[in-house]
Amino acid sequence: MGFSASTGLLTASHNVLGWSFRIGVRAQDLDPSELPSLMKRSKKVVQRKGFATEETTDLGTKIQDLIGVAQALLYLHEECDQRVVHREVKPSNVLIDAELDAKLGDFGLSWIYEHGINPQTTNIVGILGYLAPEFTKTGKATSSTDVYSYGALMLEVSRGRRPIDPQKNAQELVLVDWVRELHSCDQ
Repeated sequence: MGFSASTGLLTASHNVLGWSFRIGVRAQDLDPSELPSLMKRSKKVVQRKGFATEETTDLGTKIQDLIGVAQALLYLHEECDQRVVHREVKPSNVLIDAELDAKLGDFGLSWIYEHGINPQTTNIVGILGYLAPEFTKTGKATSSTDVYSYGALMLEVSRGRRPIDPQKNAQELVLVDWVRELHSCDQ
């Protein structure tokens, strides 16, 4: 496929029909046409204003989708032979398979590390609102920065609001900061 562990880049253009992080294990075939993204599935939910009550995706489905992403991150960070830091956990990179299970996709920015090795400084790339504050300060992508992005994804999916909403006032502009403020005030 042309994936380089040292750079985390795709060096050639190919269609991914399946993948496995285990050497010598055949991956299950994938049909990309059967993998709509979470963004498309919950588009109306994501575009809702504030905390409106109408929803197009029920709470149980949202929870199952988020559990699927959490399981993917657990595997990448802890169970895989090498640690994989995804670096771009966001709704458009969550794919829904034929059984309606959520799968984490788009590993174009990912980095692979040996367990126990500290990540190197890298270029800061990603979407504001999903980037962990420590990543923007240090340039080091870690499992923790993926977890921060996952938290922003959880808030977006559960609240139906983008992580940064320029139509909001300054206090509500960044979803994570706004929720943190509400939590500290016990609201």
